[in-house]
Amino acid sequence: MSWLTILVPVLAELLVGGYQLGRASLWRDEGYTREVSQRSVGEILALLRHQDAVHGLYYVVMHVLMGALGNSPTSIRIPSLVATSLAAGLIAALGRRLAIAAAAPAAAATGLLAGLLFVALPITTWYAQDARPYSMATLCAVGATYLLVRGMTEPSRWWWAAYGAVILVMNLLNLAAVLLLAAHGASLLIMRARIPDTEQARAQLRAATRRWLVAAVTAVVASGPLIFYTVQQSGQLNWVTKPTQGTIVTLIGDFSGSRYLIPLAAALVLAGVAADVSRRQRVVCVPAAVTVPWLVLAPIFLLVVSQFDPIYVERYIVYCTPAIALLLAGGLAWLARLAALTSAGRRYPPLAILPSALLVVVMAATVIAPQRTARDTSSRTDNLARVASLVTRYERPGDAVLYMPWDIRVSGLTYPEPFDKLRNISQLRSPVATATLTGEPVTPAMLVRRFAGVQRVWTVRWRRQAKADTALYRKESALVRRMHLVRRWTTKSIVLRLYSVSGT
Repeated sequence: MSWLTILVPVLAELLVGGYQLGRASLWRDEGYTREVSQRSVGEILALLRHQDAVHGLYYVVMHVLMGALGNSPTSIRIPSLVATSLAAGLIAALGRRLAIAAAAPAAAATGLLAGLLFVALPITTWYAQDARPYSMATLCAVGATYLLVRGMTEPSRWWWAAYGAVILVMNLLNLAAVLLLAAHGASLLIMRARIPDTEQARAQLRAATRRWLVAAVTAVVASGPLIFYTVQQSGQLNWVTKPTQGTIVTLIGDFSGSRYLIPLAAALVLAGVAADVSRRQRVVCVPAAVTVPWLVLAPIFLLVVSQFDPIYVERYIVYCTPAIALLLAGGLAWLARLAALTSAGRRYPPLAILPSALLVVVMAATVIAPQRTARDTSSRTDNLARVASLVTRYERPGDAVLYMPWDIRVSGLTYPEPFDKLRNISQLRSPVATATLTGEPVTPAMLVRRFAGVQRVWTVRWRRQAKADTALYRKESALVRRMHLVRRWTTKSIVLRLYSVSGT
Protein backbone atom coordinates (compact mmCIF):
# COMPACT_ATOMS: atom_id res chain seq x y z
CA MET A 1 0.00 0.00 0.00
CA SER A 2 1.27 3.49 -0.89
CA TRP A 3 0.72 4.91 2.61
CA LEU A 4 3.01 2.22 4.06
CA THR A 5 5.72 3.30 1.62
CA ILE A 6 5.62 6.71 3.30
CA LEU A 7 4.87 5.69 6.88
CA VAL A 8 7.67 3.14 7.31
CA PRO A 9 10.54 5.63 6.67
CA VAL A 10 8.83 8.20 8.90
CA LEU A 11 8.66 5.76 11.80
CA ALA A 12 12.17 4.48 11.09
CA GLU A 13 13.62 7.99 11.34
CA LEU A 14 11.67 8.74 14.49
CA LEU A 15 13.31 5.66 16.04
CA VAL A 16 16.81 6.08 14.59
CA GLY A 17 17.03 9.85 14.89
CA GLY A 18 15.16 9.99 18.19
CA TYR A 19 17.42 7.49 19.94
CA GLN A 20 19.52 9.43 22.49
CA LEU A 21 18.23 12.70 21.06
CA GLY A 22 19.44 14.78 23.99
CA ARG A 23 22.65 12.89 24.71
CA ALA A 24 25.14 15.10 22.90
CA SER A 25 26.04 18.47 24.36
CA LEU A 26 24.60 21.51 22.66
CA TRP A 27 27.23 23.20 20.52
CA ARG A 28 27.69 26.91 19.93
CA ASP A 29 25.15 27.33 17.12
CA GLU A 30 22.54 25.42 19.09
CA GLY A 31 23.37 27.74 21.96
CA TYR A 32 22.35 30.68 19.79
CA THR A 33 19.12 28.85 18.92
CA ARG A 34 18.35 28.33 22.59
CA GLU A 35 19.18 31.88 23.66
CA VAL A 36 17.70 33.84 20.75
CA SER A 37 14.48 31.81 20.50
CA GLN A 38 13.68 32.59 24.14
CA ARG A 39 13.52 36.30 23.33
CA SER A 40 10.23 37.92 22.41
CA VAL A 41 9.30 38.12 18.72
CA GLY A 42 9.99 41.85 18.81
CA GLU A 43 13.46 41.27 20.25
CA ILE A 44 14.16 38.60 17.61
CA LEU A 45 13.15 40.97 14.82
CA ALA A 46 15.39 43.66 16.31
CA LEU A 47 18.32 41.23 16.28
CA LEU A 48 17.79 40.39 12.61
CA ARG A 49 18.53 43.97 11.57
CA HIS A 50 22.05 43.54 12.94
CA GLN A 51 22.91 39.83 12.88
CA ASP A 52 21.69 36.41 11.81
CA ALA A 53 18.95 37.60 9.45
CA VAL A 54 19.46 34.36 7.53
CA HIS A 55 18.02 32.42 10.49
CA GLY A 56 15.17 34.79 11.28
CA LEU A 57 12.26 32.55 10.31
CA TYR A 58 13.79 29.63 12.19
CA TYR A 59 14.16 31.65 15.39
CA VAL A 60 10.54 32.80 15.23
CA VAL A 61 9.31 29.23 14.62
CA MET A 62 11.47 27.94 17.46
CA HIS A 63 10.20 30.72 19.74
CA VAL A 64 6.69 29.35 19.31
CA LEU A 65 7.70 25.69 19.58
CA MET A 66 9.91 26.22 22.63
CA GLY A 67 6.97 27.88 24.34
CA ALA A 68 5.19 24.53 24.05
CA LEU A 69 8.08 22.06 24.31
CA GLY A 70 10.52 23.75 26.69
CA ASN A 71 14.20 24.59 26.23
CA SER A 72 15.99 21.39 27.21
CA PRO A 73 18.46 19.94 24.67
CA THR A 74 15.96 17.20 23.81
CA SER A 75 13.08 19.64 23.45
CA ILE A 76 14.82 22.06 21.12
CA ARG A 77 15.96 19.20 18.88
CA ILE A 78 12.49 17.68 18.48
CA PRO A 79 11.52 20.03 15.60
CA SER A 80 14.57 18.92 13.61
CA LEU A 81 13.76 15.27 14.29
CA VAL A 82 10.15 15.71 13.15
CA ALA A 83 11.26 17.58 10.00
CA THR A 84 13.77 14.85 9.17
CA SER A 85 11.18 12.13 9.72
CA LEU A 86 8.71 13.87 7.41
CA ALA A 87 11.49 14.30 4.85
CA ALA A 88 12.18 10.54 4.94
CA GLY A 89 8.53 9.79 4.18
CA LEU A 90 8.40 12.40 1.45
CA ILE A 91 11.58 11.01 -0.12
CA ALA A 92 9.82 7.64 -0.34
CA ALA A 93 6.84 9.31 -2.01
CA LEU A 94 9.16 11.13 -4.41
CA GLY A 95 11.08 7.96 -5.25
CA ARG A 96 7.82 6.17 -5.96
CA ARG A 97 6.57 9.08 -8.09
CA LEU A 98 9.80 9.21 -10.11
CA ALA A 99 9.68 5.46 -10.75
CA ILE A 100 6.07 5.70 -11.88
CA ALA A 101 6.85 8.66 -14.15
CA ALA A 102 9.71 6.65 -15.69
CA ALA A 103 7.48 3.57 -16.12
CA ALA A 104 9.87 1.56 -13.94
CA PRO A 105 8.71 -1.62 -12.17
CA ALA A 106 8.37 -1.94 -8.38
CA ALA A 107 7.89 1.79 -7.89
CA ALA A 108 6.70 1.47 -4.29
CA ALA A 109 9.68 -0.70 -3.33
CA THR A 110 12.10 1.78 -4.92
CA GLY A 111 10.53 4.67 -3.01
CA LEU A 112 10.54 2.75 0.26
CA LEU A 113 14.21 1.87 -0.22
CA ALA A 114 15.10 5.51 -0.92
CA GLY A 115 13.40 6.64 2.28
CA LEU A 116 15.14 4.00 4.37
CA LEU A 117 18.55 4.73 2.81
CA PHE A 118 18.10 8.37 3.77
CA VAL A 119 17.37 7.27 7.35
CA ALA A 120 20.49 5.07 7.36
CA LEU A 121 22.86 7.93 6.49
CA PRO A 122 24.74 9.08 9.63
CA ILE A 123 24.63 12.66 8.34
CA THR A 124 20.84 12.41 8.50
CA THR A 125 21.02 11.48 12.18
CA TRP A 126 23.45 14.30 12.89
CA TYR A 127 21.11 16.96 11.54
CA ALA A 128 18.02 15.30 13.00
CA GLN A 129 19.70 15.88 16.36
CA ASP A 130 20.82 19.44 15.63
CA ALA A 131 18.70 22.40 16.75
CA ARG A 132 19.34 24.42 13.62
CA PRO A 133 17.25 25.05 10.47
CA TYR A 134 18.95 22.65 8.09
CA SER A 135 16.60 19.69 8.60
CA MET A 136 13.60 21.92 7.99
CA ALA A 137 15.25 23.26 4.82
CA THR A 138 15.90 19.68 3.70
CA LEU A 139 12.22 18.86 4.15
CA CYS A 140 11.34 21.88 2.01
CA ALA A 141 13.85 20.81 -0.67
CA VAL A 142 12.27 17.36 -0.88
CA GLY A 143 8.79 18.89 -0.92
CA ALA A 144 9.73 21.34 -3.68
CA THR A 145 11.23 18.55 -5.79
CA TYR A 146 8.13 16.41 -5.28
CA LEU A 147 5.96 19.33 -6.43
CA LEU A 148 8.26 19.85 -9.41
CA VAL A 149 7.72 16.26 -10.52
CA ARG A 150 3.97 16.49 -9.98
CA GLY A 151 3.87 19.75 -11.92
CA MET A 152 5.74 18.23 -14.85
CA THR A 153 3.50 15.19 -15.06
CA GLU A 154 0.10 16.70 -14.20
CA PRO A 155 -1.32 19.87 -15.82
CA SER A 156 -2.33 21.89 -12.75
CA ARG A 157 -1.26 25.37 -11.70
CA TRP A 158 -1.81 24.50 -8.05
CA TRP A 159 1.30 22.32 -7.97
CA TRP A 160 3.36 25.31 -9.09
CA ALA A 161 1.73 27.69 -6.65
CA ALA A 162 2.62 25.30 -3.84
CA TYR A 163 6.10 24.89 -5.34
CA GLY A 164 6.77 28.63 -5.18
CA ALA A 165 5.56 28.83 -1.58
CA VAL A 166 7.75 25.91 -0.46
CA ILE A 167 10.80 27.36 -2.24
CA LEU A 168 10.26 30.67 -0.44
CA VAL A 169 10.10 28.97 2.97
CA MET A 170 13.20 26.93 2.08
CA ASN A 171 15.12 30.09 1.19
CA LEU A 172 14.11 31.71 4.48
CA LEU A 173 15.45 28.68 6.36
CA ASN A 174 18.69 28.21 4.38
CA LEU A 175 19.48 30.84 1.78
CA ALA A 176 22.15 28.64 0.20
CA ALA A 177 19.34 26.25 -0.76
CA VAL A 178 18.24 28.74 -3.42
CA LEU A 179 20.71 26.84 -5.61
CA LEU A 180 18.08 24.09 -5.77
CA LEU A 181 16.31 26.32 -8.29
CA ALA A 182 19.33 26.09 -10.55
CA ALA A 183 19.27 22.30 -10.19
CA HIS A 184 15.58 22.21 -11.07
CA GLY A 185 16.22 24.44 -14.07
CA ALA A 186 18.95 22.06 -15.22
CA SER A 187 16.53 19.15 -14.79
CA LEU A 188 14.00 20.84 -17.06
CA LEU A 189 16.65 21.47 -19.70
CA ILE A 190 17.74 17.83 -19.61
CA MET A 191 14.17 16.63 -19.93
CA ARG A 192 13.50 18.96 -22.85
CA ALA A 193 16.37 17.23 -24.66
CA ARG A 194 14.91 13.78 -23.92
CA ILE A 195 11.24 14.56 -24.39
CA PRO A 196 9.08 11.99 -26.22
CA ASP A 197 8.45 12.92 -29.83
CA THR A 198 4.79 13.84 -29.40
CA GLU A 199 3.13 17.23 -29.54
CA GLN A 200 1.26 16.57 -26.30
CA ALA A 201 4.47 15.83 -24.40
CA ARG A 202 6.23 18.88 -25.84
CA ALA A 203 3.32 21.15 -24.97
CA GLN A 204 3.15 19.70 -21.46
CA LEU A 205 6.83 20.38 -20.80
CA ARG A 206 6.68 23.89 -22.30
CA ALA A 207 3.79 24.75 -19.99
CA ALA A 208 5.60 23.24 -17.02
CA THR A 209 8.74 25.24 -17.83
CA ARG A 210 6.81 28.52 -17.99
CA ARG A 211 5.07 27.85 -14.71
CA TRP A 212 8.31 26.81 -13.04
CA LEU A 213 9.96 30.02 -14.18
CA VAL A 214 7.12 32.16 -12.79
CA ALA A 215 7.15 30.29 -9.46
CA ALA A 216 10.96 30.46 -9.18
CA VAL A 217 11.20 34.17 -9.96
CA THR A 218 8.35 34.95 -7.56
CA ALA A 219 10.05 33.03 -4.74
CA VAL A 220 13.39 34.75 -5.33
CA VAL A 221 11.82 38.21 -5.47
CA ALA A 222 9.91 37.50 -2.26
CA SER A 223 13.24 36.49 -0.68
CA GLY A 224 14.69 39.89 -1.60
CA PRO A 225 14.68 41.42 1.91
CA LEU A 226 16.46 38.38 3.31
CA ILE A 227 19.03 38.51 0.51
CA PHE A 228 19.61 42.21 1.20
CA TYR A 229 20.20 41.77 4.93
CA THR A 230 22.31 38.65 4.36
CA VAL A 231 24.63 40.55 2.02
CA GLN A 232 24.87 43.37 4.58
CA GLN A 233 25.81 40.83 7.26
CA SER A 234 28.21 38.78 5.12
CA GLY A 235 31.02 39.57 7.57
CA GLN A 236 29.60 36.83 9.78
CA LEU A 237 31.21 34.34 7.36
CA ASN A 238 34.73 35.61 7.99
CA TRP A 239 35.49 32.36 9.88
CA VAL A 240 34.98 30.19 6.76
CA THR A 241 38.20 28.92 5.21
CA LYS A 242 39.07 27.83 1.68
CA PRO A 243 38.08 24.19 0.96
CA THR A 244 40.85 21.66 0.54
CA GLN A 245 41.05 18.21 -0.99
CA GLY A 246 40.23 16.82 2.45
CA THR A 247 37.04 18.89 2.47
CA ILE A 248 35.89 17.18 -0.72
CA VAL A 249 36.76 13.71 0.58
CA THR A 250 34.84 14.40 3.78
CA LEU A 251 31.82 15.59 1.80
CA ILE A 252 31.78 12.50 -0.42
CA GLY A 253 32.25 10.21 2.58
CA ASP A 254 29.42 11.87 4.51
CA PHE A 255 27.06 11.66 1.56
CA SER A 256 28.02 8.01 1.00
CA GLY A 257 27.43 7.09 4.63
CA SER A 258 31.08 6.28 5.33
CA ARG A 259 34.40 6.71 3.57
CA TYR A 260 34.50 2.93 3.23
CA LEU A 261 31.27 3.02 1.23
CA ILE A 262 32.46 5.58 -1.33
CA PRO A 263 33.35 2.98 -4.04
CA LEU A 264 30.09 1.08 -3.58
CA ALA A 265 27.98 4.24 -3.50
CA ALA A 266 29.69 5.58 -6.60
CA ALA A 267 29.13 2.31 -8.47
CA LEU A 268 25.44 2.20 -7.55
CA VAL A 269 24.90 5.85 -8.49
CA LEU A 270 26.62 5.40 -11.86
CA ALA A 271 24.66 2.22 -12.52
CA GLY A 272 21.36 3.90 -11.79
CA VAL A 273 22.23 6.93 -13.93
CA ALA A 274 23.39 4.72 -16.81
CA ALA A 275 20.16 2.75 -16.62
CA ASP A 276 18.11 5.96 -16.83
CA VAL A 277 20.16 7.39 -19.67
CA SER A 278 19.96 4.19 -21.70
CA ARG A 279 16.24 3.69 -21.07
CA ARG A 280 14.63 2.95 -24.41
CA GLN A 281 11.20 4.19 -23.46
CA ARG A 282 11.29 7.98 -23.67
CA VAL A 283 9.33 9.60 -20.84
CA VAL A 284 8.82 13.16 -19.70
CA CYS A 285 10.39 12.70 -16.25
CA VAL A 286 13.65 10.74 -15.98
CA PRO A 287 14.74 10.08 -12.36
CA ALA A 288 18.43 10.82 -12.97
CA ALA A 289 17.55 14.13 -14.63
CA VAL A 290 16.01 15.22 -11.33
CA THR A 291 18.42 13.69 -8.83
CA VAL A 292 21.85 14.27 -10.40
CA PRO A 293 21.60 18.10 -10.70
CA TRP A 294 20.14 18.18 -7.18
CA LEU A 295 23.11 16.22 -5.85
CA VAL A 296 26.05 17.86 -7.62
CA LEU A 297 25.24 21.40 -8.72
CA ALA A 298 25.16 23.21 -5.36
CA PRO A 299 28.25 21.50 -3.86
CA ILE A 300 30.31 22.09 -7.00
CA PHE A 301 29.24 25.72 -7.23
CA LEU A 302 30.03 26.52 -3.60
CA LEU A 303 33.34 24.64 -3.69
CA VAL A 304 34.47 26.50 -6.82
CA VAL A 305 33.38 29.94 -5.60
CA SER A 306 35.06 29.26 -2.24
CA GLN A 307 38.43 29.05 -3.93
CA PHE A 308 38.13 32.81 -4.36
CA ASP A 309 35.69 33.85 -1.62
CA PRO A 310 35.23 31.11 1.01
CA ILE A 311 31.51 30.47 1.61
CA TYR A 312 31.35 26.65 1.54
CA VAL A 313 30.18 24.94 4.73
CA GLU A 314 28.87 21.39 4.52
CA ARG A 315 25.70 22.10 6.47
CA TYR A 316 24.67 24.64 3.82
CA ILE A 317 24.25 21.80 1.30
CA VAL A 318 22.83 19.07 3.53
CA TYR A 319 19.56 19.55 1.63
CA CYS A 320 21.24 17.62 -1.22
CA THR A 321 21.46 14.36 0.77
CA PRO A 322 17.99 13.12 -0.31
CA ALA A 323 19.30 13.01 -3.88
CA ILE A 324 22.00 10.48 -2.98
CA ALA A 325 19.40 8.29 -1.26
CA LEU A 326 17.22 8.37 -4.39
CA LEU A 327 20.19 7.60 -6.64
CA LEU A 328 21.34 4.69 -4.45
CA ALA A 329 17.82 3.27 -4.48
CA GLY A 330 17.75 3.58 -8.24
CA GLY A 331 21.06 1.73 -8.53
CA LEU A 332 19.85 -1.09 -6.29
CA ALA A 333 16.60 -1.33 -8.26
CA TRP A 334 18.59 -1.55 -11.49
CA LEU A 335 20.69 -4.36 -10.01
CA ALA A 336 17.53 -6.26 -9.09
CA ARG A 337 16.17 -5.85 -12.63
CA LEU A 338 19.47 -7.06 -14.05
CA ALA A 339 19.47 -10.10 -11.77
CA ALA A 340 15.91 -10.89 -12.88
CA LEU A 341 17.18 -11.29 -16.45
CA THR A 342 19.62 -14.07 -15.50
CA SER A 343 18.63 -17.70 -15.81
CA ALA A 344 18.46 -18.08 -12.03
CA GLY A 345 16.35 -14.92 -11.76
CA ARG A 346 13.93 -16.10 -14.42
CA ARG A 347 13.64 -19.56 -12.83
CA TYR A 348 13.33 -18.26 -9.23
CA PRO A 349 12.11 -14.62 -9.34
CA PRO A 350 12.59 -14.01 -5.57
CA LEU A 351 16.34 -14.60 -6.08
CA ALA A 352 16.51 -11.46 -8.23
CA ILE A 353 16.52 -9.23 -5.16
CA LEU A 354 19.30 -11.20 -3.44
CA PRO A 355 22.30 -9.17 -4.79
CA SER A 356 20.64 -5.88 -3.88
CA ALA A 357 19.65 -7.23 -0.47
CA LEU A 358 23.22 -8.33 0.23
CA LEU A 359 24.53 -4.86 -0.66
CA VAL A 360 21.95 -3.26 1.63
CA VAL A 361 23.15 -5.49 4.47
CA VAL A 362 26.77 -4.48 3.78
CA MET A 363 25.81 -0.80 3.78
CA ALA A 364 23.79 -1.15 6.98
CA ALA A 365 26.63 -2.91 8.77
CA THR A 366 29.13 -0.26 7.65
CA VAL A 367 27.13 2.70 8.95
CA ILE A 368 26.57 1.28 12.44
CA ALA A 369 29.75 2.84 13.86
CA PRO A 370 29.22 6.25 12.18
CA GLN A 371 25.62 6.22 13.39
CA ARG A 372 26.84 5.79 16.96
CA THR A 373 29.31 8.62 16.52
CA ALA A 374 26.69 10.94 15.01
CA ARG A 375 24.68 10.98 18.24
CA ASP A 376 27.68 11.52 20.50
CA THR A 377 29.22 14.74 21.79
CA SER A 378 32.47 13.76 20.08
CA SER A 379 30.83 14.55 16.73
CA ARG A 380 30.04 18.12 17.80
CA THR A 381 32.40 21.06 17.55
CA ASP A 382 31.96 21.89 21.23
CA ASN A 383 31.20 20.21 24.53
CA LEU A 384 29.63 23.16 26.27
CA ALA A 385 27.79 20.97 28.77
CA ARG A 386 31.15 19.80 30.10
CA VAL A 387 32.40 23.40 30.35
CA ALA A 388 29.31 24.37 32.33
CA SER A 389 29.72 21.37 34.64
CA LEU A 390 33.31 22.40 35.44
CA VAL A 391 32.21 25.92 36.35
CA THR A 392 29.42 24.49 38.51
CA ARG A 393 31.87 22.26 40.36
CA TYR A 394 34.62 24.76 41.09
CA GLU A 395 33.00 28.22 41.16
CA ARG A 396 32.77 30.23 44.38
CA PRO A 397 30.65 33.24 45.32
CA GLY A 398 32.27 36.42 44.01
CA ASP A 399 34.11 34.76 41.09
CA ALA A 400 34.37 36.81 37.89
CA VAL A 401 34.59 35.66 34.28
CA LEU A 402 36.36 36.98 31.19
CA TYR A 403 35.47 35.84 27.65
CA MET A 404 38.64 36.06 25.55
CA PRO A 405 37.79 37.00 22.82
CA TRP A 406 34.28 38.36 23.26
CA ASP A 407 32.66 36.09 20.63
CA ILE A 408 33.21 33.09 22.93
CA ARG A 409 30.47 34.61 25.07
CA VAL A 410 28.17 31.98 23.49
CA SER A 411 29.72 29.40 25.82
CA GLY A 412 28.09 31.18 28.75
CA LEU A 413 24.75 31.58 26.97
CA THR A 414 24.26 27.95 25.94
CA TYR A 415 24.16 26.56 29.49
CA PRO A 416 23.68 29.83 31.38
CA GLU A 417 22.91 28.64 34.93
CA PRO A 418 26.49 28.32 36.26
CA PHE A 419 27.74 31.35 34.32
CA ASP A 420 24.94 33.53 35.68
CA LYS A 421 26.52 33.09 39.12
CA LEU A 422 29.78 34.62 37.88
CA ARG A 423 30.33 38.38 37.55
CA ASN A 424 30.61 39.14 33.85
CA ILE A 425 32.89 42.13 34.38
CA SER A 426 33.63 42.54 30.67
CA GLN A 427 29.99 43.02 29.60
CA LEU A 428 28.63 46.53 29.22
CA ARG A 429 25.20 45.71 27.77
CA SER A 430 23.40 42.39 27.37
CA PRO A 431 22.62 40.64 24.06
CA VAL A 432 18.95 41.58 24.31
CA ALA A 433 19.69 45.23 25.12
CA THR A 434 22.02 45.56 22.12
CA ALA A 435 19.91 43.41 19.75
CA THR A 436 22.98 41.27 19.05
CA LEU A 437 24.01 37.67 19.65
CA THR A 438 26.60 38.30 22.37
CA GLY A 439 26.07 41.83 23.72
CA GLU A 440 28.51 44.72 24.01
CA PRO A 441 31.82 44.53 25.92
CA VAL A 442 33.26 47.24 28.11
CA THR A 443 36.15 49.51 27.23
CA PRO A 444 39.62 48.63 28.58
CA ALA A 445 39.43 51.51 31.08
CA MET A 446 36.11 50.30 32.43
CA LEU A 447 37.47 46.77 32.71
CA VAL A 448 40.36 47.97 34.89
CA ARG A 449 37.92 49.65 37.28
CA ARG A 450 35.67 46.58 37.43
CA PHE A 451 38.63 44.25 37.93
CA ALA A 452 39.67 46.03 41.12
CA GLY A 453 39.05 43.76 44.08
CA VAL A 454 38.58 40.58 42.02
CA GLN A 455 40.07 37.64 43.93
CA ARG A 456 39.30 34.85 41.46
CA VAL A 457 38.55 34.99 37.75
CA TRP A 458 37.66 32.42 35.10
CA THR A 459 38.87 32.89 31.54
CA VAL A 460 37.18 31.22 28.58
CA ARG A 461 39.14 30.95 25.32
CA TRP A 462 38.96 29.05 22.06
CA ARG A 463 41.40 26.18 21.86
CA ARG A 464 42.32 27.15 18.32
CA GLN A 465 42.00 30.81 17.49
CA ALA A 466 43.83 33.49 15.63
CA LYS A 467 45.71 35.82 17.93
CA ALA A 468 43.26 38.46 19.14
CA ASP A 469 44.65 41.95 18.74
CA THR A 470 42.06 44.18 20.35
CA ALA A 471 42.70 46.68 23.11
CA LEU A 472 40.25 44.87 25.38
CA TYR A 473 41.89 41.48 24.83
CA ARG A 474 45.34 42.90 25.54
CA LYS A 475 44.10 44.51 28.74
CA GLU A 476 42.38 41.29 29.85
CA SER A 477 45.59 39.33 29.23
CA ALA A 478 47.64 41.83 31.19
CA LEU A 479 45.27 41.68 34.16
CA VAL A 480 45.18 37.90 34.46
CA ARG A 481 48.97 37.64 34.12
CA ARG A 482 49.24 39.31 37.53
CA MET A 483 47.33 36.41 39.10
CA HIS A 484 48.23 32.79 39.82
CA LEU A 485 46.91 30.02 37.58
CA VAL A 486 44.96 27.64 39.81
CA ARG A 487 43.81 25.12 37.20
CA ARG A 488 43.39 24.65 33.47
CA TRP A 489 40.90 22.47 31.58
CA THR A 490 40.71 21.76 27.84
CA THR A 491 37.31 20.58 26.62
CA LYS A 492 37.23 20.04 22.86
CA SER A 493 37.11 23.59 21.43
CA ILE A 494 37.44 25.53 24.67
CA VAL A 495 40.21 26.17 27.18
CA LEU A 496 38.93 27.08 30.62
CA ARG A 497 41.31 28.60 33.18
CA LEU A 498 40.83 29.60 36.80
CA TYR A 499 43.06 32.33 38.24
CA SER A 500 43.38 33.56 41.81
CA VAL A 501 45.23 36.32 43.62
CA SER A 502 46.24 33.92 46.40
CA GLY A 503 46.86 30.91 44.17
CA THR A 504 43.98 28.86 45.62
